[in-house]
Amino acid sequence: MITIPNLFKKHIPNEQTMFTIHSKGSGCGSWEVWCLVREAQATFSRGWSKFAREYPIEIGDKCTLQLIKPNECVLTISNKAKEEEITVID
Repeated sequence: MITIPNLFKKHIPNEQTMFTIHSKGSGCGSWEVWCLVREAQATFSRGWSKFAREYPIEIGDKCTLQLIKPNECVLTISNKAKEEEITVID
């Protein structure tokens, strides 16, 4: 599970929503991830751990969410060794 920043949370549907994460980088594939929205926070929940295991993401990587639509965003993951772009689409 990963917590979504409140600045981003303000712009997504205020309900449980399924996101499909598509990778454009070296970890090609797609993953379904639940976005759970609660009063205090939002999280990518069920499906996130599978994504994190299968996609080359590591603790300390910087994840940047760029909202395109209420249920669609671009997730950029960067670290010292690489920078990858992932598109999140409902």
